[in-house]
Amino acid sequence: MNDQTGNKGKTLSVISYMTLMGALIAYVLNQAKKNSLVSFHIRQSIGLQLFGFIISYILKYMLNFSWYVVVAIFVLLFLIGLNGAIHGEYKKIPVVGGLFQKWFKNIG
Repeated sequence: MNDQTGNKGKTLSVISYMTLMGALIAYVLNQAKKNSLVSFHIRQSIGLQLFGFIISYILKYMLNFSWYVVVAIFVLLFLIGLNGAIHGEYKKIPVVGGLFQKWFKNIG
């Protein structure tokens, strides 16, 4: 991967973490010339965002956890994924990142 392709891959990878709209934008822009780094982070981002919605519902409304705990967990996982994108690394989100790659293997 040359430097220009690497920088574009990092940029789109970071964009993918900026809400579901960012993931959609990164997906569309990645279709012309597939970049495996971008595809990896799109899958991580979509999985993380869906995981965040589901876990926040379960912890907040079913188990009565404090909202701060839910936000702290999501922010920590988000920062781990974003850090990997910024550095151009294939860094999976702990515990669930491998599942995201498996479940969303056709995305990206």
